[in-house]
Amino acid sequence: MRRIAVLLVCAAALLSSAAAKKGGEFSPSVVLTSLDEMANKCDQMVNSALQLNAKSIKFVPTVHYYGSESSLNSYCYRTTSGSCEAPSKDNMERFTALLARCMRRAVDAGKDIAVLAHLDNMQQYTWRNLLQFNPTEKKAGYSYADVVIAPMARAVNRAVKPGTKVVFTLNGETGKSVSQYAGQWLKLVGSTKNIIKGQKPLRKSDILVSSSSSNTR
Repeated sequence: MRRIAVLLVCAAALLSSAAAKKGGEFSPSVVLTSLDEMANKCDQMVNSALQLNAKSIKFVPTVHYYGSESSLNSYCYRTTSGSCEAPSKDNMERFTALLARCMRRAVDAGKDIAVLAHLDNMQQYTWRNLLQFNPTEKKAGYSYADVVIAPMARAVNRAVKPGTKVVFTLNGETGKSVSQYAGQWLKLVGSTKNIIKGQKPLRKSDILVSSSSSNTR
């Protein structure tokens, strides 16, 4: 397991190196913490990012969870600051549709896309690096792969055009999970790439998917 975790970290490093060789630069970030922000503020955020004339824009969509510092009980989509809906077919589609619309604004402006899947505790501040969870294990009927990765990957598929370059990072600051469930995270790399490509004539070399690990203790 630890060997696979090291491979995932190395893969992330290689992606960063490849981006640098291609003239990579700092990408402005569009951080989205709720469905409300996706619906009402994302366009404005993208417009501000476009003014920086970067080659790509990084989207950081957030899905929330109920649980403690070390355990995860269920996932939810935050609507406003105090409300978080349990996953359903309808709100998963809404999440995808809103994110795709916002990403398309950047793609139509000729920008490449980066995505950093983000997870936050709905009830309290916790350090995600201590969170122990299997990304493919279902909690209250849904897994991280179901609720976080697949909707975001589908949004990218809807937004991009042939020639758009995509860097998709499956997680941020969930090092303990990557260390303990490295095999499951590694399997998500291939499945996520397949969702992003879908039936579109996209070059595989234009789609980079990796997992990150900032702490594995």
